[in-house]
Amino acid sequence: MQGVRDYLKYIKRGYTRPSHLTSIDVRNKRMKRVEGVKIIGALDMGMSKADFNKAVASAWAHVEWLGFDHWKAIRSITKTNAEAMRIEKSKGLISEGYDADMVFFKNDPSKNIRNLVFDPQHVIKGGEVIF
Repeated sequence: MQGVRDYLKYIKRGYTRPSHLTSIDVRNKRMKRVEGVKIIGALDMGMSKADFNKAVASAWAHVEWLGFDHWKAIRSITKTNAEAMRIEKSKGLISEGYDADMVFFKNDPSKNIRNLVFDPQHVIKGGEVIF
């Protein structure tokens, strides 16, 4: 939970204010989603002691504090992150020709974002089961 608390401090400092205001404008239909900024999930959001396996906290915060729906939060830590890093031609989607890196969870995170947990059931990297 420390990562989530750090993220809240980050938001309170105003670093995501333009993104947050855009989210509110989209929700209230003052602007279209395509006109707004894309919000990605990242570990540079103020979590000073975070490991990569704590990235799920970013998706939790997107749903619980920024008002994203569950699928939008999942997209923000997969497809949108890949676009931001300019690796969208090989990562971020489950599709032919993309890297076969996947994580499987016991429960469906599209139903409840808290189903994204720190200890997944299986991990596939490069097409091979590694966990």
